[in-house]
Amino acid sequence: MNDFKNSDHIVETRGLIKFFGKKSVVHKLNLKVPCGGIFGFLGPNGAGKSTTIKMILGLLRPTSGSIKVFGMKLQEHRQKILQRVGYLPENPILYEKMRVIDYIRYMARLHKVRGDLRKKSLEILDFFGIARQSFSQCRELSAGQRQRVGLAQAFVHDPEFVILDEPTTNLDPLGRLQVFEKLRQLVEEKEKTIFISSHILPEIERLCDHLGILSEGKLVAAGSMASFVAHATDKEYVIIVDRPTELYHDLRPLPNIIDLEEKEFQIVVQVKPHQEHQFKKQLLEIILEKNYQLKAFKPLYTPIEKTFIDALGIRSKRDLENVNE
Repeated sequence: MNDFKNSDHIVETRGLIKFFGKKSVVHKLNLKVPCGGIFGFLGPNGAGKSTTIKMILGLLRPTSGSIKVFGMKLQEHRQKILQRVGYLPENPILYEKMRVIDYIRYMARLHKVRGDLRKKSLEILDFFGIARQSFSQCRELSAGQRQRVGLAQAFVHDPEFVILDEPTTNLDPLGRLQVFEKLRQLVEEKEKTIFISSHILPEIERLCDHLGILSEGKLVAAGSMASFVAHATDKEYVIIVDRPTELYHDLRPLPNIIDLEEKEFQIVVQVKPHQEHQFKKQLLEIILEKNYQLKAFKPLYTPIEKTFIDALGIRSKRDLENVNE
């Protein structure tokens, strides 16, 4: 199926730059998306994620730089490349008066899918849990149902590489879990490569194998999810005890604390780098000495949240609250 066996990357950009007028939106972007698995694309609003996606799809022309997909230059082989790519925009646009099955069958014809298109359309609609609405008009669908139809059209032609922009928008928690399982199934059983742009950090952490973080048009972090989790260092913690105000005053004199805050019956503490072990030892001694009932002690951020804020240069919870997205 693949004709790029000599490459480990399904997408590779080099020195990618995009200006809108005098404003630089993407700046010297060198992005590599590994072949196979799910790649998460993160960044604050305005970081350049959507612009990058549109350039990878050939919907926007770069100001400069190069893009390869399947080892082929996008500018020279766009039509051939896009035959093997699926795409779900953040807000899927459906033909409102069409029945769902007719819309999916129409999209299959556009992608030159062969065989029984009605059968294939019903199968992909069933796969994404929207088969019951197959004969409803698109305008009759709820927001979550429209999202599932959008997913079905992205995969109807059995693409090798699929770009999903906020794929779980408008889905309820159960719907998100169901979509997660389907995407993982497609990766594991059909060896798809899926590129997901999302604002939901726990979603990315749960689902993705690789990660790229964009900030102000620049790639500030990239690698495997496992490596990010392994190297995440905790410097901020949440402590919940029965007498938080008393513990707050007991912790204030400790020399290894940068910042300390009591908020909503819990304590948030920021510890100096490389002094986490010493702090934990002192905290335990205080808890035992004063007989506090420790109800929770945990990092303030999950590994992916910590990776994200570190990549953006955010140093503390207070700094995070001042970020304007």
